[in-house]
Amino acid sequence: MGVITKSVSETLKEKNRQEQIEKEKQKEEIIQKSKEFGKSMGKMIRLKEELIQKIEEERKKREQEEKEKLREKKRKEVDEIKRMLKETSKKNKNNEK
Repeated sequence: MGVITKSVSETLKEKNRQEQIEKEKQKEEIIQKSKEFGKSMGKMIRLKEELIQKIEEERKKREQEEKEKLREKKRKEVDEIKRMLKETSKKNKNNEK
């Protein structure tokens, strides 16, 4: 009976040891996957920030271009008004003579 008990006890100890090893492997695997996930999330966050920055730069560039177009349009309007005033002034001078 002692041999059987000893054999069963050793078998149970071995089984417990194998279960512990398996738990450690699973724990390490979870830790490794967690690290990989963290790295990939970090990359995704950096990509998102880069995209946001590029979108912001494009928006500012577009706003600047719109301001330039508006400024150019106003300048043309002012030049046209100056030209018209000059012509009117010439006509008035010619009419006075």
